[in-house]
Amino acid sequence: MASHGTRFYADDSELTPPAGLLLVATLHDDPVGCGALKFHPGAAAEIKRMWVSPAVPGLGLGRRLLAALEDRARTAGAPMTLLETNQALTEAIALYRACGYRQVPAFNNDPYAHHWFEKEAPSWPSYPPNAHWQSHA
Repeated sequence: MASHGTRFYADDSELTPPAGLLLVATLHDDPVGCGALKFHPGAAAEIKRMWVSPAVPGLGLGRRLLAALEDRARTAGAPMTLLETNQALTEAIALYRACGYRQVPAFNNDPYAHHWFEKEAPSWPSYPPNAHWQSHA
């Protein structure tokens, strides 16, 4: 597992290129999901702030958003992705496990996280070419 310090938050400067990025999923021009990446040169990228609106169930948006973030991390040269989540987010935990993430010891001191995960680059699929994402700086 990648050693990764104790900070758990991400400020605006860490989520804008080249330090990171924010993807926003839209449906009919309305935001319905988002996710961010924090890049660390030569090290794992962190997935942050992943969210899908409960108003759009059954579209597979969480899986597609996660795959798009992984693809961006891989393109940036990250050898793996890291993420953390709260125990109440059972659907997210199930998604991460189904997408090949494995639970690891805590890699930060996020007081709201109960589960920490990592996924190595070789097992990453590319996101569907017909997926449309807006990257916001």
